[in-house]
Amino acid sequence: MPSAFSGIGSIYYGQRYFRPDGSYVTTEWLIFFYFPVFPIRSLRVLRNPQADRHSLIDNGIGYRVLAQKRLCWSQVISTYGFVIGSQIWMVFVIGVLAASSEVWKEYELAAVFAAALVVAIPFLLVLWFRIKNKNAAMADPQFDSQS
Repeated sequence: MPSAFSGIGSIYYGQRYFRPDGSYVTTEWLIFFYFPVFPIRSLRVLRNPQADRHSLIDNGIGYRVLAQKRLCWSQVISTYGFVIGSQIWMVFVIGVLAASSEVWKEYELAAVFAAALVVAIPFLLVLWFRIKNKNAAMADPQFDSQS
């Protein structure tokens, strides 16, 4: 099981190739300040709420590993793409707000709220795609292209 302390260690990132039983493929990553640095392995897992850990030091989500798989390169590439793309997006949004700070001086609270919404767009897109793929997997048992 992955373990991280203060954002350093390993963690599961990503959910792909859902099955009707609720399992999916995820990748274990070596992380540094919560940023994925290096993929370690891919696994087919099933969420196991009874195995969750809650403490002051570690809040871990429990999984039951069904199978270890070859590294899922489509997941690795999309994870790197998401991290790099979301960082570029955030820098762009902050740059636009900084350049137009005179316009927003009167409406500081509105500017902060608008910036938060705009920065959240990549995360909301990931959530939307995940729900869409999970629903497709539940409707079609043959959806999984990688067993």
